[in-house]
Amino acid sequence: GDLGEWISVVVCRAAAAARRRRWRKGGGGGVVVVVAAERVGATTTGRVVLEAAHGDVFVRSEFADHTRAALLRDGAARAALIEDVLGSFEGAYERSHLVRLVHAHAPDIIVDCVNTATGLSYQNVFDCSERLRQSLEGTGPEGSAVGAGSLREDAERLLLAQSVPQLVRHVRLLQRVAETSGVTSYLKVGTTGTGGMGLNIPYTHSEDAPSKVLLAKTEAAFGHSGLLYLWSQTPSGPEVREIKPAAAIGYRNVAVQPVRDRYGNRSVVRCRRVELACDGAAAVAAAEGRSGDGDGASGAFDLELREQAAGYETLGEMRAAVVDTGENGVFTEDEFLSITAPGQMEMVTPEEIAEVAVQEMSGVGTGRNVLAAIRGSVLGPSYRGGVMRAEAAKAIRALQQERAAGGMADAADAQAVDATVPSVCLGLLGPPLLGKLLFEAHALAARVPSFEALCHVDAAALAREFAIEAAAAAADPPPLEQLAAPTLASFVHVAPTVGLPVVTESDGASCESGQPGAAGGPREAVLYRGPNITVPECSGHSTRASFTSRKHMDAAADKGWVDLRVRNIERWKARARAIHAQWEQRGGGLEEAGKDTTSMGDPHRYPHPPNHAIDPPALVAWTLSNERHAHRDFE
Repeated sequence: GDLGEWISVVVCRAAAAARRRRWRKGGGGGVVVVVAAERVGATTTGRVVLEAAHGDVFVRSEFADHTRAALLRDGAARAALIEDVLGSFEGAYERSHLVRLVHAHAPDIIVDCVNTATGLSYQNVFDCSERLRQSLEGTGPEGSAVGAGSLREDAERLLLAQSVPQLVRHVRLLQRVAETSGVTSYLKVGTTGTGGMGLNIPYTHSEDAPSKVLLAKTEAAFGHSGLLYLWSQTPSGPEVREIKPAAAIGYRNVAVQPVRDRYGNRSVVRCRRVELACDGAAAVAAAEGRSGDGDGASGAFDLELREQAAGYETLGEMRAAVVDTGENGVFTEDEFLSITAPGQMEMVTPEEIAEVAVQEMSGVGTGRNVLAAIRGSVLGPSYRGGVMRAEAAKAIRALQQERAAGGMADAADAQAVDATVPSVCLGLLGPPLLGKLLFEAHALAARVPSFEALCHVDAAALAREFAIEAAAAAADPPPLEQLAAPTLASFVHVAPTVGLPVVTESDGASCESGQPGAAGGPREAVLYRGPNITVPECSGHSTRASFTSRKHMDAAADKGWVDLRVRNIERWKARARAIHAQWEQRGGGLEEAGKDTTSMGDPHRYPHPPNHAIDPPALVAWTLSNERHAHRDFE
């Protein structure tokens, strides 16, 4: 990732300085080791040689080039991994890929930029626990019986998903190999797990929020810090330091490129229409080609949360204008501007982190050493990060404006660089609520010219317009080249593609015989879905969710469905009135609000644009800050 590339420079500079001191004393040279995620060529810079290495540093050498998923599918490999984590320390030390790398190069300084906490916590001990619990109850996927082999595998996977044994073993291996190899300084670039935000963090690594797995990442991150503190207090070892960036780190590049969502989809799929009614189970069953099991009165129905993408018609490759943040992945414009908005995670640059690392390894007391002072060590949002956020926003918008203006040289060039989906949401930043809010805000912005108008909009009429337009787009999808426009005709296919179904009021269209609404009155709602539905989340082996009431469905819609019904439009109207009230509290109402440039008042006030137009990412950031109280602590 981007951070790793800059830390390579840090290691070069620090190592060169260390060598100069040793050469003046008659000492010899050394070698810097850069552990990368992929194979790269060797590079020489001055007197410092960068020798690239690769492989998983948390497993034995013979497994270093295998993916963890492949290892977990193999029974013998699982047994070996369990032995390395829970068995003899001496045996694990002899087999460790990390130990062999350090012994091979005997570095003076180790700068550890591996995202250890993420790698350990996202083995997902919670899902592994649920799978084992279901297996112990004798329930496998879709209610199938569980055999002894499956039960054993689930138990072994749970053992291997425990972060604490892996973390303890990892730090002990590091301590031993650093001391036996003559390492003089070890610096860890760690993490807070939440980008500096608190338990109210509205972002995840694509799962729903609040995320137990994300909190487990913080637990692992600070558990790691505690173990490193003990190491720093151990006599005869190297100098041990840790710095923790506490903001989003970025960025590496801005470009239009092929993208994928959290499910691996690389193509836009044509959504499927699912009619929801009081007899919801029959409607869903008929749409999915099976017999229903609802009782016809309670409104209970099931939704399959994981369907085969191959069963869906594709509309073409997904390409979007994105900000590449390195190891954290690619963000769309709206995702990037939402997460880096003031009061959200904001942003710090890798160059700033690298400079702190250089100073710490040079003996400068920066106040950012976690092991010296936890509270004062985190790297918060920076002035430069704010400036570069604006530059990234300008660049990504220019890309899209150039496309809209037809500024490409010829058709071949346009095909190579044009986006095919709007830069709104891929679902990778998560949780689903973020994408839901972004799509809804864009749908409103396309229909309502200002917040003033939104305060007084006819919710029923607007919901009816949304229902009619969604039905038309589902029946006759727009051409691929038109899907990049942030319109409902695009969203009704793009949002379901990335796991966010679109739900509207009934459009009043007639139903086929046997469908709810044909003889029993109008349907309650219409759902437009793709092969995957993110909310409700899959739990253990099961990929089916049961909805026992309209209230249950509405709860799912509130968390991760793009809800264009009257009830949710009224909610957006309430938000508009709350924003209006904030402006008035600052004095002067709508016309005067934009003139207030003081630093007084609510730091989470909506950044009022000059033309009073709806700004979707800013509106979503306001919603997260004011409704969910999910924002940074202003110090």
